[in-house]
Amino acid sequence: MAAIFPPYQSKRTIIQPDKVTPWLTDNLTGSNLLGIFVFSVKSPIGKIAMSTKSSSIVSIGLTALAMPVVAQEYYLGGSFGTGNFEALGPTTALATVQVTDIFGGVRYDLGSDSFFGVEIQQSLGSGYPTSEPYLEDANSILQAELHVGYKFDSMLAYAFVGVGQSNFARTAAIDSASLITVGGIGAEIPVTDTLTLRLEAELSRLSIDDNCCGLYDPVSQQDVTVGILYNF
Repeated sequence: MAAIFPPYQSKRTIIQPDKVTPWLTDNLTGSNLLGIFVFSVKSPIGKIAMSTKSSSIVSIGLTALAMPVVAQEYYLGGSFGTGNFEALGPTTALATVQVTDIFGGVRYDLGSDSFFGVEIQQSLGSGYPTSEPYLEDANSILQAELHVGYKFDSMLAYAFVGVGQSNFARTAAIDSASLITVGGIGAEIPVTDTLTLRLEAELSRLSIDDNCCGLYDPVSQQDVTVGILYNF
């Protein structure tokens, strides 16, 4: 069966060779100081390899100028899924929780179909244990993630790491449950030119300092979510 999804389009911009000479004329200036050429560039879009001797100034290497210019892709989206929550300590608390995510981010093209990006995500969870370790039902997490990935013909795959702030709706027995670390993998499949289906698996780790009964560490949550995002 033929693929029903459109190919993943990269938004890279390539510098045209016939534009390089006018650009150098407008942006490259220099002076000869005791046989050494000193230059400055208004907009450093690439490395310029140049001999330090003015007699060899014609040997300017513009290799980097032929590379793709870094382009930006912006997106917003949402997802939902389920997770397994586990808190190990004086007693063990286990639960299956429901997760809803709202996220947005930007990606930077590195060339050769690879990219890195930054994403901000707000997660809302429910179904947490309400006894040990004295958690209330709800939790929200605000996190920042760094993504690195690759664009295939009909999909995009990536890995990510990040940090966040957890805010359990909790009783006074919980002293601290704030900083978390996250990591995971994901894949995106374009549905239209602007809409993309996302599948993601994430592991979160944090500690809960319980005034009553001791430290719960580690506290972990494994989420699997599916969502949709809009590409600008």
